[in-house]
Amino acid sequence: MTEMKTTQGVMVNVVNDVNQFIGEVDDYKITPIYSDLFKSIKDKVEQLASLEELILQQRCMNPDGKIKLSLLREYVYARCPFYRRDKSTKDIRVLIGRIDLLDQNTQSPTLDDLYNNPDVMRTALVKLLSAMKDEFVAKSEVYFKMYD
Repeated sequence: MTEMKTTQGVMVNVVNDVNQFIGEVDDYKITPIYSDLFKSIKDKVEQLASLEELILQQRCMNPDGKIKLSLLREYVYARCPFYRRDKSTKDIRVLIGRIDLLDQNTQSPTLDDLYNNPDVMRTALVKLLSAMKDEFVAKSEVYFKMYD
């Protein structure tokens, strides 16, 4: 069995997939039976999808080796996989800082220089984990308000 990606879920898109599968026209006699049965479990599926989002986020909070750096103008950004149902991207991104201020030994470091700089990578990790924790806490609060 192949291992699932840390951002790959099972239930998170079920409601949309079912709606697409059924379509807008009940052109078969069996389709209404399927639709009615799904409606009877839809709330539990949504709850599972919300829990799954939290589980996927927890799995992503160990980004060892998955941190990617990028440059945009004079700024360095870090990103790593992180699942959020309401976002189209499957990652989270944070600003690390201005490139000329990140490496005291080099005025214009390359991305390789930054990857090899433990201080820069530690800063990236701390900022990413902080952003992920904030998202996780917010989603947890929403979940427990809805389902507790």
